[in-house]
Amino acid sequence: MADGSTTQTFNKIIDDLEQLTGYESVVIENGKRITSKYDLNFEVTSTETVVVFSDLKEIEDMTSEFQSAWDTIDGNALYNITELKFAVRDDGTILVVSEGSDEIFGRINNWTGENTWTDWNGREVTNTNYSYNFHDGDWNYFGSSGGYSRELAFEVGDKRWDGETATEAEKISDESGTHVNYRVDAPELDADSTSWDLLAPEVGLLARIKYDDEALAWSDITQISIGSNSWSQLDTNGATRDEAFTSSDRSVELYVQHEGGGQVYVGRIEYRSDGLVEIYNNNWERVARTVDLKSDNLLEWSELTVSTSPDYVEGLKAAWNEVGKYLPSAMLDDSTTDADEREGLVFTQNQWGDLNVFSDTGDFLARIDSWEHDHYWETDYWNEETRTYSEGYK
Repeated sequence: MADGSTTQTFNKIIDDLEQLTGYESVVIENGKRITSKYDLNFEVTSTETVVVFSDLKEIEDMTSEFQSAWDTIDGNALYNITELKFAVRDDGTILVVSEGSDEIFGRINNWTGENTWTDWNGREVTNTNYSYNFHDGDWNYFGSSGGYSRELAFEVGDKRWDGETATEAEKISDESGTHVNYRVDAPELDADSTSWDLLAPEVGLLARIKYDDEALAWSDITQISIGSNSWSQLDTNGATRDEAFTSSDRSVELYVQHEGGGQVYVGRIEYRSDGLVEIYNNNWERVARTVDLKSDNLLEWSELTVSTSPDYVEGLKAAWNEVGKYLPSAMLDDSTTDADEREGLVFTQNQWGDLNVFSDTGDFLARIDSWEHDHYWETDYWNEETRTYSEGYK
């Protein structure tokens, strides 16, 4: 057993007349509390063993889903205890404990789900989801963490994405993802707020939310709930695709102190992987679609339309000019001036090349997507001149 994993105390037993009547020792070891009582001659008079936590586990003994959720929410920093152990109760609740102590530092409940269905290609698809909710020892909520995976079953003869046919029965890991949500409370009035202030959304984004008819300010906020999720379509070597795609979004829910106590939800800001920011008020109504103008991932018109630029989008400028009369005035170049007003626009781009267009103040104007398609086929066709079938492209 590791050093420090056993706790032992030794106390005097004093009666109501404040007379010494004996002694008591308490040893906490491997989830058991052993209480021994002694007379004045240190002879044992009784021993009681209580199982506080049975079958203590290391993090390595827990399921892979739990280990992933623990790492994602950074459980080591969240609970920050030595001699970390876990005990699993019959109802599935996971207790966070320290070996050598009978204190419960955390309680974690969880759910898992699995469903199987048949896709339009006739393949069996299995989705697996799991989530763990993290609390302190008194069930005060800290946050949650979990994930999902998707698996496809190919049978011999099934069509693959790359046009080949499956030559053996196999299961393919097709998608995976994780999510994490956690609560952060504002520091006390005179406490250091440096770490708290680093979590503040951009001032212009907050100001788009109204509370009691006033623009929301960071100084109003007393609690936030931060969430993020990531999602990946995996490279399956041509079974369902031949490259991986990854997307991640995050959100911040905002709360203020209620006059009668407790926290009141006042709004939410969602940051999408394509750069679009959606803002909601306390009634969950969307009040703005915008962009974080301080983001490092913003693009300019010239970066997208100059052929030497690494972000050049072929055909964008020509297509833009072609449909110009249908576009809002904020997206057009004023032909009466020497400057190209489109240089004032702001763009973001996702992993598929789709563009979001914003004004210089961050107002969402348009979304641009595109696709290309090349196709040919080889066939036999009837040649009227030779009165025969000829091979060729048509």
